[in-house]
Amino acid sequence: MLGIKKDFYTTSLINMKTEITGNIKSEGEIVINGLINGNITGNEIHIGKSGMVKGKIIGEKIIVEGRCEGNIEAKSILLKPSAKIFGDVYHDKISIETGAQINGKLREKKFLSQEKKTKTTTKSKAKK
Repeated sequence: MLGIKKDFYTTSLINMKTEITGNIKSEGEIVINGLINGNITGNEIHIGKSGMVKGKIIGEKIIVEGRCEGNIEAKSILLKPSAKIFGDVYHDKISIETGAQINGKLREKKFLSQEKKTKTTTKSKAKK
């Protein structure tokens, strides 16, 4: 397609004063400086200082400088001093710089599958 190699990915940039409602999925890097109302799935996700996400974020590497309202799941997470998280954070490796705010639980990713199994079991028992 257009002479672009399949394994070539670029950065997707959501600028300030841009608002998107809906889910975003990318195999490349996503930089968010605007507002996203929806879930984000990507390889490397960077929420800039002016960025805000209202939804779940799932990636390999996530850097947060802005505001996130929803759970975050990643192998590697870096929370910068201006980060504000309102949700649970599931990680393999995490770095939290002084000033970052978290209103939720910090959990290793290995607990995520256990929690999903518990919720499924609880829901199926409630239906009976």
